[in-house]
Amino acid sequence: FPKKIAVITRAGSAAAQDVIATAAKRFVGVELLIVDVPVQGPSAAPLIAAAIKQMDDQAEERGLDGILVTRGGGSVEDLWAFNEREVADAVFKCQLPLIAAIGHESDTTIIELVADVRAATPTQAAMLMVPERETFQQQLHFNAQRLRRLIAQQLERSQQRLAAISRHAFFRDPGGQLGPLRGRLALFESRLNQASHLQLAVFQRRLDACRASLAQISPMAQMAQHQGRVATDIIRLRQAIQGQVLNNHHRLENAAGRLAALSPNRVLSRGYSLTEDEQGRVVKNSAVLKAGDVLTTRLAEGKVVSRVEQTTPNDQPSGLPAKKQGEDQKAPQMDLFGRSQ
Repeated sequence: FPKKIAVITRAGSAAAQDVIATAAKRFVGVELLIVDVPVQGPSAAPLIAAAIKQMDDQAEERGLDGILVTRGGGSVEDLWAFNEREVADAVFKCQLPLIAAIGHESDTTIIELVADVRAATPTQAAMLMVPERETFQQQLHFNAQRLRRLIAQQLERSQQRLAAISRHAFFRDPGGQLGPLRGRLALFESRLNQASHLQLAVFQRRLDACRASLAQISPMAQMAQHQGRVATDIIRLRQAIQGQVLNNHHRLENAAGRLAALSPNRVLSRGYSLTEDEQGRVVKNSAVLKAGDVLTTRLAEGKVVSRVEQTTPNDQPSGLPAKKQGEDQKAPQMDLFGRSQ
């Protein structure tokens, strides 16, 4: 049931007058908002699209329930604004229900194919959007009669239920019905009292037994028992600590032995030496030395400071007698730990 409809057309046109007259004839309570736009010419399409978008955006603010886009008949050129892409896009994106009635019944435009409903004429469009007053009156009359029948049926069923209840013995003789109920209630009360006394006696006996058991337990005996457990735990703890300390001592001795075997001093004690340059770097190759460099040689006991007079690579012996045939041409070099290089 629309309360307010936006009619996008040329104000004062025959199409606008047809819509206004038809709406007033069908239901005078429906309000029409006439949105005046040009319906033909080069400026018509953007203004029509803008009007559709504006009415859709302001629907809640203006209280609109639908949009009617219409105009009278004309040539294909006169109706061409309703074939433009921007008008079809505006209709497609419109959230309100939209009816399009462009030209005569034989005319077909793109806006009518995109709209929610197509009407043949402006008058038919108004008839589709505006309900007929007589139809609503008939429906209201029908609903009123149906409601009266339903109320009458419900009232009749309620009266029948009330009559059936009133025929019940309780309502005919309330006092006589309450007598047996009072007797049953007294019986239940007596049984409940007996059961509660019995249950209370059982709880009392249990409480007395618990008190007797508690009295038999001596706090001193309990304390002595706990002290014995504590002493046993202390002995076990000491034994565990001693075993752990002994185990760690053995592990420490084994680690110290392995560390001593890898010590550079152990290697030096076998007759090897360690030579360092003035910066404290270990000298491994004579090629890095030159005459005049000061060297420090570490022995197993003490150090020797010397100056380089001459260096000789391994492949060019100098000042040494040639080895005899059959002797090893080159002795294997050993590192600090006695391993062959």
